[in-house]
Amino acid sequence: MSLTQEHPSGSSASRKFLRGVAQVRELLREIELFEDDDAYLFETDFEVIDEGQIRCVSQAIERIGIPASWSLLAGEAVHNLRSSLDHAVYAHATRNERSQFPIADTEKDFEEWSGRMLKGVPRSLREIIERAQPYQHSGGAVWADHLRWLRELSNADKHRELAAVASAVQHEFVGVADGVELEWIDFEPSRRLGPGVTQLTSLIAVREPTISTTDVEPHFKYEVLLEGRPRNWLKATVHRVYEVLSECESGLPLPATAPYPLN
Repeated sequence: MSLTQEHPSGSSASRKFLRGVAQVRELLREIELFEDDDAYLFETDFEVIDEGQIRCVSQAIERIGIPASWSLLAGEAVHNLRSSLDHAVYAHATRNERSQFPIADTEKDFEEWSGRMLKGVPRSLREIIERAQPYQHSGGAVWADHLRWLRELSNADKHRELAAVASAVQHEFVGVADGVELEWIDFEPSRRLGPGVTQLTSLIAVREPTISTTDVEPHFKYEVLLEGRPRNWLKATVHRVYEVLSECESGLPLPATAPYPLN
């Protein structure tokens, strides 16, 4: 079957995956609406120091809070995506109740974990799983691997706390008139936005002999982050799981023309 379509007779792994896809789709849709809904009001206070200097302090005022349900929805989606890989392994294992899909940062870890997690798994499937490991797939940047991130999210949600969903400044730009120079007092891109008021950029704008408040204009945009990553990272993780799961189920690499579950 196609892993991009609902089907009641699909494998346990594919049903888990499709359920996770549906949950991610719902979460992404709600996040997109939130990001388009002016959930934060950005304001800048100006203080004239002298004729040639103005202090500018910007802040974000929360109008709409992050829904508490998002952390639950994200956790459920992550669980289903991670479980789909485990179910694919279990379906091919013989007499091994501990079968799992290992996600390892190093070859040493993979060899250690696969000894117990992949016992009874055919060599052909083990080779597919090994090729998909973060240390094989990330070009050395293991921290940037999507399967590794999925593992970290899944472990945190199961053992420690719900996935953290928060807002942060996505883009900060200060427009200035000709001749204006900026002296930054406080500047932190991607600053988290909390409830109430969050202080953002603080700076001094200078132009001799005179400067006006209309000569400086800070601009901000915000985005929603899941455990510090933008929503497109979650979408890319779904696609990575899709590639790996498809190969585990069929034994063949995903065709280049195959449609992805999230457009």
